[in-house]
Amino acid sequence: MLGAIGYGAGFWVWCTGGASDGHAWGWSYRGGTYGWVRGDLSEVEQHTGPGGGGTPQVPRCP
Repeated sequence: MLGAIGYGAGFWVWCTGGASDGHAWGWSYRGGTYGWVRGDLSEVEQHTGPGGGGTPQVPRCP
C-alpha cells in the first residue's frame, strides 16, 4: 500500500478493471498521486467523463 485516502475524501477514478483477487479496482488520482483503489471501498458520486451526464458509470480500463 502506498497510502490511504481518508473517509469522505474525494478523488478521481478514470477507469475500472477486475483483478485476480476477485475485486474490481479503479485507476485513481488524488493530490498528485496515481494508484489503484478497490471498488468496494469507494462510491462513485458523479461521472463527469464524456457523455457522462452525471450518471455513476466509470468506463472499463483497457
